[in-house]
Amino acid sequence: MPTSPEVQIIRRLAVGGMSELFLAHLLNKDGSVTPVVVKRLLEGAPGAAYFRREREALSSISSPHVVRLIHGSDTELVIEYVDGPDLEAILNSL
Repeated sequence: MPTSPEVQIIRRLAVGGMSELFLAHLLNKDGSVTPVVVKRLLEGAPGAAYFRREREALSSISSPHVVRLIHGSDTELVIEYVDGPDLEAILNSL
């Protein structure tokens, strides 16, 4: 599980070949809570370089069409949570 005390995991969303995704709450300094997604690199996964590039790409983009990186490390990304159906569900409905 993530080591950051500001992140409270709610439930696992998915597991893939390189990482797992969790729905979480980010506990803000003012006491409010922000829903976020935690993406965690699986131990021993060969994709550390891809994960690092994803973090670098997200940190360099500021767009209302791309999720915002809140903070990240070599093994974990905390990104903005966007409520709604996932892309697979949208594509399957077409």
